[in-house]
Amino acid sequence: MTTLNVIWATVSEIFGDFGFKEFARQGTAKGFLQGALGYVGVIFFLIQSLKGGNILYVNDSSNILLCSRSSLSTSHLSSLRLAAV
Repeated sequence: MTTLNVIWATVSEIFGDFGFKEFARQGTAKGFLQGALGYVGVIFFLIQSLKGGNILYVNDSSNILLCSRSSLSTSHLSSLRLAAV
C-alpha cells in the first residue's frame, strides 16, 4: 500500500508541476489552482505512505520508482539501500 501511495504522490506532483507551469507562462488562476491542488495531493499521499511504512521504505520506494527497471544493476540497488541507511 505504501508503494501505491508513493506512486500517487508522484502522479500528483506531475499534475501540480503542469499547473504551475501554466500559471508561470500565462498567469491563469486555473493553473495556480491545479498546481496548488497537485502539491496538496503530494503532501496527503506522503503522509499516507508514512503511516503505512517507515521513512527508509518510503525513500527507497521513491528512488526505485525514479529508475527504470532495465537500467538497474545489482550494484545500483545496493548503493540505494546503503544511501537509505
